Amino acid sequence: MIFYICGDDNVKFDQLYVKSQKEFRYMNERKYFCNLKRLVRLQMLMEGDFGKKQTSNTLTNFQTWSRMQPQIRAHRLAVVEDSGIKQKKIDNQLTIDAKGHH
Repeated sequence: MIFYICGDDNVKFDQLYVKSQKEFRYMNERKYFCNLKRLVRLQMLMEGDFGKKQTSNTLTNFQTWSRMQPQIRAHRLAVVEDSGIKQKKIDNQLTIDAKGHH
């Protein structure tokens, strides 16, 4: 959109308009180019040995974690049960001591 103003202001405005459009296009092209570079770099990583190795490592870690989870769950359950048994022994001892003093 160009507004026409009488006199020299008209020329200056047109020049500013063209300059701002040029800068806007430059910024958009630069952003597009940077995004394209990132995409190409990502594709190279995923298709190359690094991407394959990283995927393999991730899968191995995931499988290891899946095997460890039941062991962790069992250990936590054992700890909870053990602490419950200890607490019952303490409560029983306190009850016996309380009865013995009366």
